[in-house]
Amino acid sequence: MIARPGEFSLTAASMTENYCPGVTGVGNAPMDYYLHKDGQTSSPMPETDILEGVSTGRLQRSDLGCPVGGTEWLPLDRLFPGAFHSGGAPPPVPPSVMSAIVTYQPTPPVMTDTAKILLFESGKKSEVVAFLLCFFFGPLGIHRFYVGRNQSAVVMLCLTLISFPLMLVLVGFLILPAVVVWSFVDLFLVFGMVSDHNRQLATRLGLYF
Repeated sequence: MIARPGEFSLTAASMTENYCPGVTGVGNAPMDYYLHKDGQTSSPMPETDILEGVSTGRLQRSDLGCPVGGTEWLPLDRLFPGAFHSGGAPPPVPPSVMSAIVTYQPTPPVMTDTAKILLFESGKKSEVVAFLLCFFFGPLGIHRFYVGRNQSAVVMLCLTLISFPLMLVLVGFLILPAVVVWSFVDLFLVFGMVSDHNRQLATRLGLYF
């Protein structure tokens, strides 16, 4: 049976793996090769066709080739080592390496106790500062802003601001005294507000005193 170049045909020679057809026919090019793949032996193929098959993945490194005129079948990766190292498919990743790649998870840097203490010292609030803010600017709610109680601080500030125009209809005379009393009570509560803020900050940083 005669096959066109590049095609495979079953021959008696293909039944013996180490047999190479040798020189057959007339006019074979010096760089033509026989190819043995999947139990079939091809007619002489140009080297360029084999390299193209390697680059597209149609031919594997374990397929056998024999130059026309040769006497021994050799794996393609021995006949064309450069093709498999550059243009061919890369070797499979070892399972141990692949497992390490899949399971690797970068770990965030661990904050040292010294760094935590420095952050705590920079973020903690002073009882003296909070008391002075409440004493001098109590109705404006600045002391509540200072300790992080922003919602109640906004309410106190708004009540103070709207009480002045509402004095024209006498309602402001009721709102402003109420805010003043609220700020007076805060003079005794502000120390607890500072302690709560500092304790929450230490908890977020993982510090326990």
